[in-house]
Amino acid sequence: MNQVSTISSTAGKPLVRRLPLSFEGVDLKFCRNPLCATFGIPPDPFQRRRGGPPAPDEAIRGVVAGKKHEDFFRCPSCGRTSRVRNNKAIAEEDRRRERLHELIPAAPSCPDQKSFAHGMEPEKYPEFYRSFGKTAKGDPRWQCPR
Repeated sequence: MNQVSTISSTAGKPLVRRLPLSFEGVDLKFCRNPLCATFGIPPDPFQRRRGGPPAPDEAIRGVVAGKKHEDFFRCPSCGRTSRVRNNKAIAEEDRRRERLHELIPAAPSCPDQKSFAHGMEPEKYPEFYRSFGKTAKGDPRWQCPR
């Protein structure tokens, strides 16, 4: 019984992350209440135990709780909760949406790049186009005066 118990000692143990890593500049771990004093300030991502290294002075502690894939962060200032999301998944979804946006055709305009009406939509600038009948579907056709 002369030995000190090491069960509760955290000295020398590595810190365990309680929040996901940022990914390619995407980091959505913070209080999302714009009226909160800690809005946009990332919380301390590590679990801190007694006897372990202290949290940085500027770090917000807050509470991270919930089941796996359903965990949330509770802000210590305003008490508002927000889901903890995977930053990599958010970055990938953002890239996917950008690719989809590139696939969506631009608004119709004169295809001739030398024309002064190139890039100008007929609906917004009808003075640069003349009506040229209708399609079989009934949509108006426009012709560029090249």
